[in-house]
Amino acid sequence: MNNNESNALTPQSDRKRKFGDMQPPSARSPVSWVRSAANLLGRVSKFRGINKQKGDLNAASWFIKAVDPSEEPGYYGIIKTPMDFTKIKRKLEDGEYESYTQFYDDMSLIKKNCYTYNPANHIARKDCDDVFNFFEGEYKKLLERWEKHHVSPQKRQRLEENGS
Repeated sequence: MNNNESNALTPQSDRKRKFGDMQPPSARSPVSWVRSAANLLGRVSKFRGINKQKGDLNAASWFIKAVDPSEEPGYYGIIKTPMDFTKIKRKLEDGEYESYTQFYDDMSLIKKNCYTYNPANHIARKDCDDVFNFFEGEYKKLLERWEKHHVSPQKRQRLEENGS
């Protein structure tokens, strides 16, 4: 190993990172936030739903895989930006997200697509509400845990004082 290769592998600074405004984790902390997002996605993907009996189709099952055009021929004519849990999982694994915000946006796109395609009284819409109410609650807890572990008490106090 030559001297240049050695320098490429060692940190260039001993300085601790300082976080800017309080925001969800970004690419600066990829391992922890991606793992947390993947774990959340796994829990949401297995969400049974409210008042579902054992053996019933899980509420989240509508959103696990891409819509099959042979089962829903008009879907891709209406939905121009399809999204599903499998695609989100792949994007997490491939490092395509730079932040929780991008992950959240794709999760929200699934709900938006469901609402756009399915009529108000369709079972997929009720399941969608159940799944995404669960997701929202878990996502909020995830961000609170991240803030607790990644934002110093002094920074947290300044944010609270400023109303952020």
